[in-house]
Amino acid sequence: LAQLGGKCAWDRNFPWKGMSSALADANLCIKGYPAHKCLLPGEAHNENSKNKGIGALTQKEIAALVDALKVGTMQVAKVDKTHRAAVMASERPVITGIAPPAEWAHDGAQRLFVNGDTNYHGPARLKPSNAATKVKK
Repeated sequence: LAQLGGKCAWDRNFPWKGMSSALADANLCIKGYPAHKCLLPGEAHNENSKNKGIGALTQKEIAALVDALKVGTMQVAKVDKTHRAAVMASERPVITGIAPPAEWAHDGAQRLFVNGDTNYHGPARLKPSNAATKVKK
């Protein structure tokens, strides 16, 4: 974060529920988030769940985040000055998912805005692989 000019404004607890605001305040965004494999910050597995913190993630979801960071598909990036106002006004996302697989139920990746809204207008889902769709005779 420091390399991108961002500062961590939190002392002890990682601001998972308020991640979108924390990123926007630091003039940062996340690209390539594995949203098709895990919850976005502030989401819950069901509507009755009160915990929307990082503790709500399963081990499988945490592993997906760690893997995305290790292989470099998920990256923290500085928000371009020309887009800062649009990010703060929730006109541009602060977290954008990576292109989901062909079998994903939505046309595109999930995106999270600073106001907490989400949509599925991120990168288009991947096209089916010919290798995966051929039937052996």
